[in-house]
Amino acid sequence: MDKGQACTDDFHSNICIYIHTYIHTLEFTENIETEDKAATIHTDSRMTLDSLKNSNIHTYLIEEIRRKVAETGEIKWKIQFCWVKAHAGIQGNEIADTLAKEAATNVDIIEC
Repeated sequence: MDKGQACTDDFHSNICIYIHTYIHTLEFTENIETEDKAATIHTDSRMTLDSLKNSNIHTYLIEEIRRKVAETGEIKWKIQFCWVKAHAGIQGNEIADTLAKEAATNVDIIEC
């Protein structure tokens, strides 16, 4: 599948933002110098987590996350994903939602 069509063909645009965030988080994690090489990505996107668990789903962005997780594993990082309830007042999640909404409405961002 073409990278440029991944968001429109596979998921709604807000899910696309979540997935791109995971990919960039994993890329950032690869470059952190620390002895404790474990990270947890918290998300309220159950659809993304279910897609990652489902071995029958091979969309471009899901495969990209799986590839990034495997790459971080090769350099001894342990990555796990954790679901959090949306709109439950969890500070980090509320901030992430606000930033995602701002990104989705930013006219300077090119659509996937």
